[in-house]
Amino acid sequence: MAEDGEVGAIDAELHKKRIAADYKGLKGRVDGKRILRHLYTICGQGDTSFVRGDSHAMAFQEGRRWVWLQIEAALHWKPEEREKVLEEES
Repeated sequence: MAEDGEVGAIDAELHKKRIAADYKGLKGRVDGKRILRHLYTICGQGDTSFVRGDSHAMAFQEGRRWVWLQIEAALHWKPEEREKVLEEES
C-alpha cells in the first residue's frame, strides 16, 4: 500500500502531465495561439522587468514573468516554435 506522500506525488505528477498536454493542445488551434500571444503580452515578456528605484514594482514584474516561464516549461517548445506562434496573426 502506498504512503500518503507517494500518492500525493503521483497525483501531482499526473496533474503536471495533464496541464502540459492542455497547453500543448493550444498550440495547434487558432484560438489557442491567440490566447498564448495574449498571455505572452500580459506577462510582460516583451518588456524589461527592471524598475529604477522601485523594488516592489520590479518584484511584481518578475512575478508576471515567472508565470510565462511556467507556461513555457509546460509547453516544452523550442525557441523557433515559440517565435512562430507569437508572430502569427489570427
